[in-house]
This record gives sequence, C-alpha cells and structure tokens, in this order.
Amino acid sequence: MTPQREQALRRYTARRLSCEETGIPSGQTTIVTAREVEAQFFASSAFFARNVVNLCVLDDATVAQVNRDPTSAVQRAVGGIECRRRVGADEFASRAGASVERRGTPEPYLYLLPECFRPVAMAGVRELGDGDAGALRQLRLLLSPREAEYVGSNQAVVFGVYVGETLAAAASHYVFEEDGVVSAGVVTHPAYRRQGFGKAVTAAAAQWALERGWVVEWSTTAQNRGSLGIAAALGFRQYCVDTEFVMRDE
Repeated sequence: MTPQREQALRRYTARRLSCEETGIPSGQTTIVTAREVEAQFFASSAFFARNVVNLCVLDDATVAQVNRDPTSAVQRAVGGIECRRRVGADEFASRAGASVERRGTPEPYLYLLPECFRPVAMAGVRELGDGDAGALRQLRLLLSPREAEYVGSNQAVVFGVYVGETLAAAASHYVFEEDGVVSAGVVTHPAYRRQGFGKAVTAAAAQWALERGWVVEWSTTAQNRGSLGIAAALGFRQYCVDTEFVMRDE
C-alpha cells in the first residue's frame, strides 16, 4: 500500500470511529465518544447504549468507542486501559473480568487495492438500470432487513447477473467521496448461493470502483464464511476488527 493510500485509509477509519479530530495515534489506544454516522449500518452500538464498549483493533493501534453518558461499569473498564499502548480485544476482556460480555461476533473490515485485485469474469454480468428495479426489489424481499441494506437501487452503481428471468445476485457501493472510499455490498438469491454469482458481481463492482481510483471496503462478521470467502478470493486484505462488549454493573 502506498503511503498516500495508507494515510487516506487511516483518515477514513478515524472518521468512521468518531475520532477524526485526534486521528488514530500509532502504538496507542484512543478512547472516543461514539456519534451518529451517515450510513446507519456503520453506527456503533455504543452510540445508542450506555453500557457498550466497541473496540476497533488495528495492527498498530486501538480505538475504544463509548456512549456520551457511559455507565459506571464502562467508565471503570475504559479507565483501566493503558492508553500509551495498543490493547487487543482479548486483553480488554480479560482485564474487565466478570463484568464484561462479548456481544455477537467480531466484525473485520477489509480493503481492496489495485495491486491485490484478482478479477473474476462471468457471462451475463452487467450494470443494472431502471428496467431492473423490479427484479432487484424482488431479490431484496427474500433477504433479512440487514442483508437487504447491502444493495439498493439508489446507490452509485449496481451490477447484477440473471439466471433466466431471476436476478441471481447484485452488488453495489456506498460512496464516501471525501475519503476516496467505497463500501461494497452484495446480495445473492438463496437458490443461487455458493455458485460464484456473488463473487462475479462483486468483482464487476470492484473493477468499476478501482478504475475510478477508489479504495474498496468490505465489512462482515467473522462467522460469515461466504462473505469472507468472496473477499479473500478477490484479494481483499484485513485492516481492522471491531468487537462489541456489554458491561454489567456489579
């Protein structure tokens, strides 16, 4: 990764984690107050819940997000952090002891750069237009509300592939223009998963973004093997991992 790309990605990550004013100091742990963000699926639960700590661990730094009015348990937990060094998720949990519980699974954030991209071609993959809105709507109705957020006709570009009259998969991007970053999302028809359709439309969307100079982001959960498999096959590399902790007052 070039120094310019690294700087842009670090600046974007700092903004995503509500610490754009101070940045993310290397070798340290930074404690910040979670704030509302434009893309709601990026919002930290710490913004809504007083008893939550969201820990984002990079290779060389950590950011801990807390509520603007944290509980006493959260205050004790973050008050015990040695901020002069990077603190990992396991260490944080160990130090917090019985008062902490991990919620859900860790969420890795991965990024794709031109030199890492491994494109995948499939016949029939194309950019979708207004005439495909009905098919995209039908596909999204088959998914959970969270899954359906990943791709929408109101986004900058949507690529898809059909099997007969059925839209088998679609991929698109949320664009964070000031940061030079796009966040990729893909949805696949339940009947056509694990057949390469999701990977193919994601590759087309990634190609579109890379040709325009964007850094492509991919976020998922550590348990979503299908999503991680697509990212790995295309050349995405992990940059940081978010882990959510719930603190209990004793």
